[in-house]
Amino acid sequence: MEGAPVWVYGRLRAIFDQRGSLAEVITIGRDVTALKNAEEERSLYIEDLEQIAFMTSHKIRGPIATMMGLVELLRMNGCEPGERNMIFENLKSCIVNLDRCSRQMSAFIHQRQVG
Repeated sequence: MEGAPVWVYGRLRAIFDQRGSLAEVITIGRDVTALKNAEEERSLYIEDLEQIAFMTSHKIRGPIATMMGLVELLRMNGCEPGERNMIFENLKSCIVNLDRCSRQMSAFIHQRQVG
């Protein structure tokens, strides 16, 4: 692309004469733009994976652990009707949270795919 920035890897070598004065400078350069662009894409990809891992470990695992505990409470004998209603309300809340997280993850992934 004309006018686009270019990354260059360069090496310089100084050549001195017999008196120790700088006589020449030899330079070698190589276009490493593609490599730098790939590194940047990789870094963004890793950030995306870290975001997904965070969502999975916190926003999904939390409600699942809560639901598992609530189901155990339901299995126990002797739950009062009021306790049962509270458990069902908490289960519903967890399900709503999981649904919200699922939608957020889908939107996040779609946004990254579209650009």
